[in-house]
This record gives sequence, structure tokens and C-alpha cells, in this order.
Amino acid sequence: MNRERGSISLGLLVVCVVLALGAQLALLWSGQEAKRTGETLLNKQLRVLCVSAFRSLPPTGLPAGEWELCRGSLRPSQGEVVVTGKSEYSDDGLINFLEVSAAVVNQTSAVQRLRRLRVEFAPCQQELAANYALASKVIEGSEHLNSGKLYIQATDEEVKLPAVEFFQNRSALSITPSEVKTQGLSTQFTFLPSSSAFSFAATSSPMKGATVLGTQGSISIGKGCSFPERLVLVSRRGNIVISQNVSMAKALVIAYGNVTVEAGCKINGLIIANRIILKGASTFTKDADVVAPFVSTAYIN
Repeated sequence: MNRERGSISLGLLVVCVVLALGAQLALLWSGQEAKRTGETLLNKQLRVLCVSAFRSLPPTGLPAGEWELCRGSLRPSQGEVVVTGKSEYSDDGLINFLEVSAAVVNQTSAVQRLRRLRVEFAPCQQELAANYALASKVIEGSEHLNSGKLYIQATDEEVKLPAVEFFQNRSALSITPSEVKTQGLSTQFTFLPSSSAFSFAATSSPMKGATVLGTQGSISIGKGCSFPERLVLVSRRGNIVISQNVSMAKALVIAYGNVTVEAGCKINGLIIANRIILKGASTFTKDADVVAPFVSTAYIN
């Protein structure tokens, strides 16, 4: 009888220990869940503050500098929050970077940032786009032009490249040809510092996404590619090759070296380069809107 009672007591003890451990684990889990829920709520609050402050700023004309936009506290955390703004310009003054940050004071990890790039183009290039579709110091294959009035011999100032290297560390860090093919172009704007060539693979599917893509290297566009939205391509140190039957609905194409256009292309916009090479008949049309101010999608970082 005593052994039976002892056995029952031991079993109850084991059950109690298991229940106690379960309760502790449940308490720990609930504490971690509460922490994660609190962090999620805080990040949402900071994002809302960012967006609200961002929308309160004028779209243009912001001076370079940093400012405190507001300061207060959040509930239920009661943490003190400061919202700041920062505006920076490229050396040529044509590209603006705007960043609005909302951060909890003394918590380095509790911060949300909303960023945006705005690109303008030189007045001489705006004048080119209003009157011409091609501008270069040298042209080869001009006999293929559908109209002689579409081309002009350009000056050094007119072929000057936009300072797209200013995008670095302020925009999308990278983009790959495979990502472009499956996801489309990034509307955040991109600068690729590598001297390696960037290739758009030949495809019959439209490559969607209005963007500015700058690179140190060359750019090649495969046969049959179609760009239905606004596009700016800039090669800082290389060449750009546009293969057969490429269609660009609203494009500004600028290269330090050559821009080669193969036969059968339809390009609405402006091509600027030191040398333009036409390898067959294509259709070119001018469009002044390709040098209108271009604003990236605002994005949380």
C-alpha cells in the first residue's frame, strides 16, 4: 500500500514538474511574442511618421542640409521620437536626394527611413530633346535616318553625362539581368559601380518599370526587347548597343563612348553620345518629355 502511494506521489511530482516547465516556456514564449508585437507596432508607427513628414515637405526647391521636423513621444512605449529631414545634391546640382528619418532616441535599432531621388537634366539637353532624336560628335550610318532633321552634331556640354554615380548608397544597391527579366526594372533608380557590362537578355515580354539605370560599364540590349515605360540609360565609361527590333516608348540613352543601334528599332526619345553608329534603318522620333524631371519611387530603408 505504501509503495502504491509512493508511486502515485512520484507520478504527480513528475506531472507537476512538466506543468511547471510548460508554464515557464509558455511565459517565455508569450514574452517574446509580446516583444515582437511591440517592435512591429513601433516600426509601423515610425513608418507612418516618416510618410506624414515626407508628404509635408515641398516637392522641389529644398535646400541642402539637415533639419529636425518634429519631436514627441509614442504610446504605448512612451519612447521619445525625433523626425529629421536631409537633402543632398550632386555636384552638378541636378540630382536631389531626400531622406526623412523617424527614430526613437537612444535606441539605434528603432529607426525608419523614407528616401527619394529626383533627377533633372541640363538646359542644353532639354533643348536638344525638344528638337532632335539623336545628338553626337560623330555619326556613322546617317544614310539610314528616316529624316535628316532628327540629328545634330553635339557640343562637349551637350554630351556631358548626368552624375548618376551620386545614386550610390542612396538608392537600390544592385540589380541583375535575371531580376530585370523576372521582376522588371527598379523604380528606385540604380547605379552599378562595376565596370562589367550589363545585359538585357533578348525577350518578347515587355520590361516594365520606369527608371534611371546608370553604370560605369557598357550596356547591351538584346533583340526584340521592349520598354513600354519611361527609361533613362547612362553608361559612364562604356558603350551602349541596342540590338535589332528593340522598342523604347520614352527613352533617354546617354553613353560616354558609342551608342550603336541595329536595324528595325523604334525609339521615341533622345540618344546622346560621343559617337552614334546606325547599322540599318530604324525609326526615331523626338520627345521633349524624356528630359522632364524624373522622380523615383519613395521607399523605406
